[in-house]
Amino acid sequence: MSNSNISENAYENNLPNNQALRIGLMTSVLNPKAALNLFALFTNVVSPGTPPYVKLILIPVLSIITFSWHTMVGLIFFHGRLRELYRTSYRKTELTFEIVLIAFGLRIAFSKK
Repeated sequence: MSNSNISENAYENNLPNNQALRIGLMTSVLNPKAALNLFALFTNVVSPGTPPYVKLILIPVLSIITFSWHTMVGLIFFHGRLRELYRTSYRKTELTFEIVLIAFGLRIAFSKK
């Protein structure tokens, strides 16, 4: 099954809001990549000398940012016109970002250090 079939089936499946919320929440909570990204952020950005109160403030701030992001994405895909715009342009958008990421990777691979 291609990605476009998966996308089209997902749009055609009209789940009740509470079931869609439950699926989205479980997907987000059980996603190991999200936990690894947060771990990488903390180990690379927050130094050992950072005061404990700053670390405690970061937890709710990151939670609010993550919640806001997921809410924004959910609202975008809930809105019919924006959802259709995404459906018609997602392949071009993916291709653009693939090229950009490959260019960054090549730049890093061939950089002289």
